[in-house]
Amino acid sequence: MKKILFCLITFVLPIFVFSQNVGIGTVTPIQQLHVEGTGLFNAPGSSTGSILFSSPVGHPGMILNSNDPDLYRSDIRRTPDGLDFAIHNAMAIPPVRMTLQNDGILTMRSRGGVAGGAFGLLGAGGAIDWFIDNNDGLLRFYKPGYEAAILSGNGVLRLGIGSAATVPSGYRLVCRGGVIAERVKVAVYGSAAWADYVFDENYPLQSLEEVKDYIKTNHHLPSVPSAAEMVETGNDLGATDAILLAKIEELYLHVIQLNEEIKRLKAGSE
Repeated sequence: MKKILFCLITFVLPIFVFSQNVGIGTVTPIQQLHVEGTGLFNAPGSSTGSILFSSPVGHPGMILNSNDPDLYRSDIRRTPDGLDFAIHNAMAIPPVRMTLQNDGILTMRSRGGVAGGAFGLLGAGGAIDWFIDNNDGLLRFYKPGYEAAILSGNGVLRLGIGSAATVPSGYRLVCRGGVIAERVKVAVYGSAAWADYVFDENYPLQSLEEVKDYIKTNHHLPSVPSAAEMVETGNDLGATDAILLAKIEELYLHVIQLNEEIKRLKAGSE
């Protein structure tokens, strides 16, 4: 009789389908399987690995846990703000690393689970070759020892320049090294920024003698930045183009004046 009862419990009971609710730790089950407390699931022949369903008194949700100190404990927690994913090595309560918010936004965290957040891109050898992270408000695309691209909160994009480098104000794109492009267009805001004003009747055109004296003293043309200024502030393509055009237009005015003078001399000699 004992052998028959053992066989029923061992082989028949596990596949029997209950039509009533079953309770473990409670005499008033409200679901088909109602467990009051925690359930422990071990791997065959091992004491490691578990799945725990906590009570609402703690943090409601599912906890995946491992008793092996070499493995990671992870939590999946349902909160009023969304679904939290927490993982850390050998910590009783691991910090939250990722949250799927109720509005569908996925957030990442790093550095103690408080701020930051990073993605690692694996290379062919299985190691992380590139990182994308939020470093104190800077969106970085980098690899160890080299910050390839950094986007700051005010919209400034740095290429090949580390986050510690000083960037002049008033610029949106800062690049270290050359730039190759098939076409570059520099916008001009307002006609006053271009050189048509040279042909105004009241334009103070300097005489060639005045230009000669200026060059002798300063070693560059009037209104044209010196080499030292270019080194210090850089070359503003739009402004430089307008200055060079103004010099070309001034040359034309001088040529026109000389041509008029030549015509008067020719007329006087006839």
